[in-house]
Amino acid sequence: TLASLVALSTFAVVSVNTNKIDLTIIKTLGLSRLQTMFSLAVENVVIAVLGIGLGSGIGIWIALWVLGFLDLTPSGQPIVPPMVITYHVGLITTVLGSLVTAVVIGIGVAVLAERRLKAVDLLRIGQ
Repeated sequence: TLASLVALSTFAVVSVNTNKIDLTIIKTLGLSRLQTMFSLAVENVVIAVLGIGLGSGIGIWIALWVLGFLDLTPSGQPIVPPMVITYHVGLITTVLGSLVTAVVIGIGVAVLAERRLKAVDLLRIGQ
């Protein structure tokens, strides 16, 4: 989860730096800080939900597929007693909770990076 925190924070800063002219223009056109923060938050939440959802789904699918091969003997016969797959709900909850925390911190980093933008300088340079 530390890697996801670093990745989400880096993505947030890169996103703000890539779109700094756009963010400056929408601020100049009258969007409030709250509306700008909401825009950044929605962008990061959509990316996080897609990433966490797809990553979890694909990870569970691969795990169940691989674990399906573990209930066979070397000759291909089913083992006795059959294997029962269990989940540790507390661990899953902890991991998902830490990922949500990483998303919130990433949004905070994006908001801080956006606040450092100086509209006058950016509009004058036009980069």
